[in-house]
Amino acid sequence: MDIEKFVTNTKIDLIRKNVFFGHIISQLPIIYVDNKDSRGVNTLAVGKTDKEEIQTKLYVNKDYLVGLYEKFGFDKLSNHLLEVLKHEIYHLIFKHLTIDLPDKQRLNIACECSVNSYIDREKLIGEGKGEKTGVFAEDFGLESKLGVHEYYRRLENNKKYKEMCNSVFVIMVGEGEGKGEKTGNKEIDSHELWKIVKDDPIAEEMLKDIIRQAVQTCKKTGKWGDVPSDLKEEIESSLEHHKRAIPWQIILKQFIASSSENVLDYTIKKRSKRYGTRPGLKKEDVLNLAIGIDTSGSVNNEMLELFFNELYWVDKTGADITIFEADTKIQREYSFREWDGSVSGRGGTDLEPLLKEVSDRKFDALIYFTDMEAPKIKERYNLPIMWVINNSYYKRINEMPYQEGIFLKLSDKGDSFEQIPF
Repeated sequence: MDIEKFVTNTKIDLIRKNVFFGHIISQLPIIYVDNKDSRGVNTLAVGKTDKEEIQTKLYVNKDYLVGLYEKFGFDKLSNHLLEVLKHEIYHLIFKHLTIDLPDKQRLNIACECSVNSYIDREKLIGEGKGEKTGVFAEDFGLESKLGVHEYYRRLENNKKYKEMCNSVFVIMVGEGEGKGEKTGNKEIDSHELWKIVKDDPIAEEMLKDIIRQAVQTCKKTGKWGDVPSDLKEEIESSLEHHKRAIPWQIILKQFIASSSENVLDYTIKKRSKRYGTRPGLKKEDVLNLAIGIDTSGSVNNEMLELFFNELYWVDKTGADITIFEADTKIQREYSFREWDGSVSGRGGTDLEPLLKEVSDRKFDALIYFTDMEAPKIKERYNLPIMWVINNSYYKRINEMPYQEGIFLKLSDKGDSFEQIPF
């Protein structure tokens, strides 16, 4: 059997049946490996094996497909491979390659539950008669079509998940954990090659562009193939980022300059790579930013949408960002790439807990997105703060509950801003 021809024909079949998936799969170079290959791809995988590579690729183990063909025949293998190719594409669509959570085993199983919600399990080949392959939400008594972060949370204390972890079953995971382990009939693909993509912002942007182009093509033609309607809306929504209201590169440069004398950790020994001036930032010139998001009940969903849209553009500056969601206390802390579209809180407002936390942990600066509807703060914190508010009530800084820092006010439509005078 000519495996490369077989894979090409299956790829063409996918392009005919699903225009959206077809556009994505056609942008991925295919690399064929075998069981002797050192890259750890036992079945199929998407990712990169070298940080110098630009493109994310699709890796296919020829020995794996030959083994299935000899055991099950052409038709079953064809159906199986079609579903596995869709499985790989869903990993890309859901941005699983760049998610980073502490428990790698649980994260990888959460990713499988997420993508397999859209896969036809009956078309997948199991090792033995009647056996089901893959890892599905139903295996843990969970509903399908939840986000990866929600599966990750629910799996932590899931009895069936714990039993699975204690059995001979081991899911393929990245970053060296479980490398080379076989998952038997459970393994659909390998996640070994995700780490390099996660650590490469250029590769991440290229993947986003591939998906964005696929969406644009399908919207122009009106032909999406068999993409579920709810998923189509989710994909389109995830790619929508309005034009930023605030020119963050310029504002952050001015903010750093105005704050550097007293607080920011500078050195005169080297020139700033980002701004070409002296003094430059230490830690490879990456600004360590804390971002506060007010998730109290007075901040409505429209306001939160404006805040997170601006946050998307802050992330584009290359700063190292840690997000804190807070109402009367800090509710959640995570990196920007881990945001799952939900927020925690919706209680009252107290700005001070986050000011204390950020000040104690020596961040370079804090940007706090809030409506400023909070009690007055008497303590003064030795911390550069930029307040981004969306509240027409406040006209001047001396009316605010806290009066230290730079104050920017977003327009109601989120298309412009102004600096609030003292």
